[in-house]
Amino acid sequence: TMERLMTCFCRIQLFQAPTLTTAHQIIGVAAVLGILATVAHLITVIITCAVSGLGWGVSAWMFDMMGWLAGFGFACLCKKASNQTSAESRKATLWILIWSGITLGVRLLDIFMLFGIVKIEAIYHTPTGAVLHANIVSEIAIAAPYTILAFVGSVMLLFCPRDT
Repeated sequence: TMERLMTCFCRIQLFQAPTLTTAHQIIGVAAVLGILATVAHLITVIITCAVSGLGWGVSAWMFDMMGWLAGFGFACLCKKASNQTSAESRKATLWILIWSGITLGVRLLDIFMLFGIVKIEAIYHTPTGAVLHANIVSEIAIAAPYTILAFVGSVMLLFCPRDT
């Protein structure tokens, strides 16, 4: 039920803003998806290493790990923003907006590279089989909605807050 769900969110300290607006809820859901994306990405890396080995190249490893760390960090900022007034979280929310705006473009490029529409061999080799399936789950099913919700929630909190 909804009551149990809200109790669970209280335990993990989400949606605790003094005035809980739609924007706070969106950014809170983004936080949950961000943590799920972080875990799913680790699983994808393990599957990729098991199937394809570790020889991705320095550029691919660097981009991958930087994205993973940034995704985790911004999930934490989303969690924080879901618990504060829009005024209190303004600086963090601005960073969420900047990160998610840039990441939307990167996600689109990533999706195109996943399906072989765009090829940048120095960064990424088009995956197949289990690696492709793991990437579809982590990058498209979880990380893309995370990024979209972080963007929408941050825009709402910054430009049309309903808690002031």
